[in-house]
Amino acid sequence: MEDGMQIELYKIDNERNIIIVTIKEITDELRKQIDKYICRIWAGQNENDIKYVKKEILEYIKKKDRSKQIGAIAEFFVHLFLNYKGYTPYCLFQNLEENSFKKGFDGYFSLNDEEWIVESKSTEDSSIKHHKKISEAYNDLNNKVKGKTPNNPWKNAYHHACNINISVPDNVRKQLDILSKEFIDDKFHKLSEYNIIPCSTKFIEEKDIEKSDFVHNTVLEKINSFEFNKISVICMNNEAEKLFMEYLRS
Repeated sequence: MEDGMQIELYKIDNERNIIIVTIKEITDELRKQIDKYICRIWAGQNENDIKYVKKEILEYIKKKDRSKQIGAIAEFFVHLFLNYKGYTPYCLFQNLEENSFKKGFDGYFSLNDEEWIVESKSTEDSSIKHHKKISEAYNDLNNKVKGKTPNNPWKNAYHHACNINISVPDNVRKQLDILSKEFIDDKFHKLSEYNIIPCSTKFIEEKDIEKSDFVHNTVLEKINSFEFNKISVICMNNEAEKLFMEYLRS
């Protein structure tokens, strides 16, 4: 157990990882990690008072319908996990402006000078397996990169990267700007050019958690048919949704 998160890493090879994360409660250790990263996740590197950030995130989640609420909470914990594991965010969890640029990628991160694109899917249905949600996340990434979406995900990523509260190298911003303009010109790319992190979160009780060997085998079978440069799959079992909402209210 690492700081309130049970983490199982399956390193397949240099290009493929499967990570299973289980969160059963908001332990004191996990609360410390949330306290450490919540302002960075929400607003970047500016010095925000944590109580205002917690209130903003609470209002952000509360105004959504149920499916989008669990999607937002799942996405937050993905951002938390990646920050905890040393990834540098080139994006914010929050929208830049209300009614501004439409949804792009769920995250854009860097680790060891390599950039990673994140897509998160979630469910409360215990009968839906992790490998199904991973496939959904992958398909969304694939469609976005190949231009099979009305929204320009690179434009969204570029505008996040331009936020003054995020330290993004100039060359990364320039490349995102180029990709955004290529998208507008119908010049699309293949997912095999990128490092990707498709994520599945299941909000379920402990009795419904899939066995790790089943998750490993079924997810590995799926990713063997995927295109990517490198892939890290995150399968998260989260029992702490209500506790997280209580944390935000505290």
